[in-house]
Amino acid sequence: MALALGEAVIKAPVASSGRHRVRVSGDVDRRAQGWLAEQPGPLLVEPWREVVAELAVHGEIAADGTVRVLGVQRFGASGGAFRGIVLGPPDLGLPGEVRAFLHAQGRAPDRIVRGLTALAARIGADAAAAGLRGPFGVDARIVRVDGALRLVPVGDLNPRPTMGHLGRALRARLAGGATCGVWLFLPVRALGDPVAFAARARAANPVVVRGGRLASGAVATNDPATARSLLTLAWVAPTWRAAVDALGEVLPPGVAPLTGWIAPR
Repeated sequence: MALALGEAVIKAPVASSGRHRVRVSGDVDRRAQGWLAEQPGPLLVEPWREVVAELAVHGEIAADGTVRVLGVQRFGASGGAFRGIVLGPPDLGLPGEVRAFLHAQGRAPDRIVRGLTALAARIGADAAAAGLRGPFGVDARIVRVDGALRLVPVGDLNPRPTMGHLGRALRARLAGGATCGVWLFLPVRALGDPVAFAARARAANPVVVRGGRLASGAVATNDPATARSLLTLAWVAPTWRAAVDALGEVLPPGVAPLTGWIAPR
């Protein structure tokens, strides 16, 4: 069995957290064939693209069906698993080439953000008409195709609260000005002792509170002592460069492949 698309991803229409999908290249191997045989209905087949940035639009649908789009954030994932979200504007930390694409080479600042916001509003209206109420999210991607950047405006529709909604609430608790950072989801197996790691993080980036809001610091957002799968960490600094440089000194080598999205090359 071969695919004319070459390298591709085959996904179930309803999936979550990188599950219910298989990646193939040319011939479909035995593992993929087994997965395909288990699927009860139609599948989505997409070319596999190099993802250079992942964006999420968050919204909510009121009880009367009114749609409100809350904003656009940049997030990170690896192997389909959510790894964290940028606590700042969606272009924060992106390479110059990708930032320029996001802003149409300076000719139309926020062009893509405005377009994604309008698209999410339309999707939200359709979802509201179908009976959905409450939070929802739409994931988008910037990909590289034959050396050029392209926008995939709708990758996934999440008819539920997302980590982005929580990240947005966390960002609202940061001090004003240039304060920014990341909210990271780190596998415990890559950290060793999560309690010791959290202590090192706090020592490297002590908490500073200004006006009742976090101005800088490393704050574990779940209990390191009981973390079994993931340790979630808010890492905040006055500037993005300060945040990235200090974080690089703290993260163990095994985590590096999972955090390349923070400051992609």
